[in-house]
Formats: sequence, structure tokens, C-alpha cells
Amino acid sequence: SPLFVHKSCALFDAYLCFDTPDITVGEDKQMRLTILNTQEQQHWIRLKWHLPEGVTVSTGVQSDFYAEQYTGKTKCSTMVFSIRADEMRDGFCELLLELCVCGHPSRVYLPLTLLKS
Repeated sequence: SPLFVHKSCALFDAYLCFDTPDITVGEDKQMRLTILNTQEQQHWIRLKWHLPEGVTVSTGVQSDFYAEQYTGKTKCSTMVFSIRADEMRDGFCELLLELCVCGHPSRVYLPLTLLKS
């Protein structure tokens, strides 16, 4: 079963899923972000990555993500992306994903620590 980081707010639930807690220098690590919209209106969610030097994400440091509206049944939107560490100074890599619903002032933060393999 995959590992995940989960955070909730009044507008949505966020799940950042991955297979293992390690990362290999020079290789892509695939991850999946799933958003469960808890509102009866769609949202655009801004994703902003806070990354250490030498680490990149396939979607870019900042991108927007469409969360479909809740219609009385569970409604999830999913984005698949990869993280790549071209260099690591320590034995671990700390990442932070900031999520913000466009037009709302609140933020949700998903912290993630990956171990060097």
C-alpha cells in the first residue's frame, strides 16, 4: 500500500501519495496528488513547491490544479508528477507543498521528507 501525507481544510482534503520514503539521486520519483473537494463548487488550487537546491518537480515550482465540484458523491481530482534530485547534500530531502484555493487567503501545507537511497 502506498504511503501518503494528508491534510484537510474547510474547502478540500489533500493526499500526497508515494510508494517508498526514499529518493535516488539522478532518478525521477513518481508521486500522486489527490484532492477531494468538499464544496458544491469547483475550485482552482494553486500548487507552490518549496524545494531545496538541486531538486526539481515535473510540473514546475508553481502550477494550478482544477478540483471538480462535490456533487453529493465523492469527487476526487488527481495529478501525477515526478520529483528529481540531481544533487543532495544531506542524507535526506525536505520538501514542502503549499496549496491555496484561488481567491481564498488560507493555505494548506504538506511537508514531506525523503531519505537518500
